[in-house]
Amino acid sequence: MTLDPSEVGGGSDPRAIEETARSEGRNVPGTPADSAIAWPRKVIDVIRRWLPNGHLVAQTKPVAFVLVPSIRASQGTPLELLDLPLGRSLEPGSIYLCDEGMRRALLPRDPAATVEQWAADLRSVGGGHLPTVVYSPADGLLVWYSKGLDGPDRLEQEVEIGVGRPVTEAELMAQLDRLHVKRWVSPSLAGVWDNSDKWVPVQNAERAFQDQVSLWCDAVFERHNVTTEVGGPGGRCDVFLYPHVASAVGSGVIEMKVLRAFHFPESGGSPTAVPARENVAAIRKGIRQAFVYGRRSGCDVSLLCMCDMRKVDDDAIVAPFLFAADKFKVAMCRYFVFASDEAYRVALTKAVLPE
Repeated sequence: MTLDPSEVGGGSDPRAIEETARSEGRNVPGTPADSAIAWPRKVIDVIRRWLPNGHLVAQTKPVAFVLVPSIRASQGTPLELLDLPLGRSLEPGSIYLCDEGMRRALLPRDPAATVEQWAADLRSVGGGHLPTVVYSPADGLLVWYSKGLDGPDRLEQEVEIGVGRPVTEAELMAQLDRLHVKRWVSPSLAGVWDNSDKWVPVQNAERAFQDQVSLWCDAVFERHNVTTEVGGPGGRCDVFLYPHVASAVGSGVIEMKVLRAFHFPESGGSPTAVPARENVAAIRKGIRQAFVYGRRSGCDVSLLCMCDMRKVDDDAIVAPFLFAADKFKVAMCRYFVFASDEAYRVALTKAVLPE
């Protein structure tokens, strides 16, 4: 008796195995549950599931999602199975009070008739200080306010719907360039300084940059899973992008390194200066990691992203590694993070304005 693979569920059919892996991959958490970006990434997924059901893109009024401490303690019309829209569509001008799992929500108000009324309603239910995601369907822009609309920290990015960008070296570089311009270049937006006046980064600065890269890639590369802290032989990969649909193109790893002038004072004492050799060692280690992680996963792109928080914007530190990076096929990019908005303004105008 001979059985065709399709008769036993396709268990020995390579195509079936590949499709099953992609399907299961969608359910793999992109970030640890305790990550600061775990919730906004779930919001992005919900937005993508709901949009095909309605005509929200043509509307001008935004939609807000607010992470409340307790759904049970909040009031509003319950909405179950938020992550399974089942033919429902998002209402422009709506506010959704959500839990961390994004399985259910409450509608505290009817959809607002105007943007002004929507903004007032949003603050009245805690959007001013609670973690909030605002989606503007008119331009596809998502804004993540980790500490509410009135807080100091926000991240703006476009959420790709039905685009499916390929994971290539050029595309990853282009997206990191955009992230740098949108956020990292300005200390008032970057959210990575503990004391910018003294060039002291936040605690676990690499993780802060990693989270921002992961959230940005998740919004852009719709047809890829974006996961962080992926373990395996050789260590843990910071950001890993791999296809979850057959039409997705490319895969890649991004290793994050921070070049510092000072360490964050872990023990509560004074910050200590970082010697040049330590930053050099970080680059060397980053190239090794990107090479090994990319090779073990068969990735098309291995990339080392350096976020430079030193006092001086100097690319000379990278030059000695250009040959080795090329030899290992590791792309490198370095982004200078200014410690003050004035320093950023000076850098933009010094070529024209006299000293």
